[in-house]
Amino acid sequence: MLATKKKIVLLCLCLMVLISIISCKSASPETYIPVDTDVIAADEHEETTHEELPLEEPHQEEVDTLQLLLDTANTRRLGIGQVEEQTVRELAYSRDFTFYDLTPLMPGEWQSLPPTVTPEEAIEDVEIFFDVLRYVYGAYQYFGGDEVFEPVKEQIIKDILRDSNAIAGTEFVQLLYRHLSPIIIDHHLSIRHGSSAFASFGPSYSFLVSSDAFFDKSDFSFRNRENGLYITEIIGYDLVDIMRLQLDESVRHFYAPVVMRDGLSAASLMLTIVYEDGTNGELELRVPSSHRNSIAPPTVLTYIDDIPVVPLKMMLGLGDTAQGQYSKKFLDYARLLQDEPVVILDLRTNEGGSPILPIIWMHLLSGEVVRENAILLTNWGSGFEYPWRPWGDTPETNKYYIPVEYGEEFSFLFHRTIVNGFPIENFNGRRIVEREQILIVLVDRSTASAGELFTDIAFNMKNTLVIGQNTFGTLTCNLSYPYLRMPNSGIILGLGRGLMLHPEGHFAEGVGYRPDVWVTGDALAAAIAMLTN
Repeated sequence: MLATKKKIVLLCLCLMVLISIISCKSASPETYIPVDTDVIAADEHEETTHEELPLEEPHQEEVDTLQLLLDTANTRRLGIGQVEEQTVRELAYSRDFTFYDLTPLMPGEWQSLPPTVTPEEAIEDVEIFFDVLRYVYGAYQYFGGDEVFEPVKEQIIKDILRDSNAIAGTEFVQLLYRHLSPIIIDHHLSIRHGSSAFASFGPSYSFLVSSDAFFDKSDFSFRNRENGLYITEIIGYDLVDIMRLQLDESVRHFYAPVVMRDGLSAASLMLTIVYEDGTNGELELRVPSSHRNSIAPPTVLTYIDDIPVVPLKMMLGLGDTAQGQYSKKFLDYARLLQDEPVVILDLRTNEGGSPILPIIWMHLLSGEVVRENAILLTNWGSGFEYPWRPWGDTPETNKYYIPVEYGEEFSFLFHRTIVNGFPIENFNGRRIVEREQILIVLVDRSTASAGELFTDIAFNMKNTLVIGQNTFGTLTCNLSYPYLRMPNSGIILGLGRGLMLHPEGHFAEGVGYRPDVWVTGDALAAAIAMLTN
């Protein structure tokens, strides 16, 4: 009898457990968790069917936004490639070292600009202009060498001879630009005639974004948080190409379209979005503004909610000038902030300057040698003693060079390999430096040149976040000689003898570096909100 009662009790318990399991399963709706993956197969959406799923809250408390963004950025770091060594060597061996004396073209006592020049004087300037390109310009071979440039020079001379009249300076600049702009893509190369004519040889683009669209990313598409529908297509665009991870000042992370357009005049754009139920939606994109205060001094360390913020408007040298004192102060900040858990570096509106300052600053902050992803190949074919000197007991083909003003302390940061007489910097392959400290770098479309070099270095440090907008895209060449004056016309040629080679897909002139996270509002406010939330 007792055994029978035990069996009955055991049977009842089993039935209760079974009923509980069935009840829980039927009461728990299926939930959708976005998967943050960088690659979405184009045909995967077409083959996948799904039930309508309940909407998520736009921002869930249990999601650590900072860690999620850091994980995404760290994964991106692993996907950055390297420049092929063969490409570098081919460029180094494609030209011979030739001495060219630039002294007669360097600025001295400025003379008044002649309003016009004769055809003979213009042709003489053209010959000198193209000799400087051939023997000094770092990207001469990169853009085709003699095979491309010689026919262009001949056509320019023919155009000059077609008219026996004197040529105005503005007209001369336009003539040079018209023939050279199709073959040179380099914002650092410029020609000018006084203040009346200026031309830079790089493309211009606008980036347009939305400030009121929020999408979640899944393993096959993007879902609108407002209506819960998945996107089938954005007419005229590839979803993977334009959907970007974004952050706002309310610490919401989401995906939204970012579209690049030719020219700077495109102020707005209307997108047509097709959803899974066949309905269409319209989304307006606009050019975002930058929130950086341009009146501030070059650099001054501030604390916002106990978080150190270091703004830097430009990369200045370390001389004894007032500007040099700001650079020394900037380096002191790196030493001071070594043990801070989080540092914000504000490079918005930083238009560049010394390419050496970012390398030293990153070393002082991290204690590591952190270099950019680009490889610099320099043409030394000019008539000046290069302001770097060899240092250390290394072979001629593997020397260190360091600018005299920086002393011996940082010589090991500037390793250069000599190939066919041409020094190549950063030729030893990329390395991602492990760091527990979080470094947040703020950038925008006015971050250019050496400011972009700083950004590229950040891509080689773990636990860094580049936040804001695409940088400007001025890093195909450097700017070694901003003022080379043609003897007859007075036209000023600015160019660099250093060519920078970037990993495929990592950088493009005029496009710049893509941030890890887009911010359409105030990037500093969004970063502070994320860190203090």
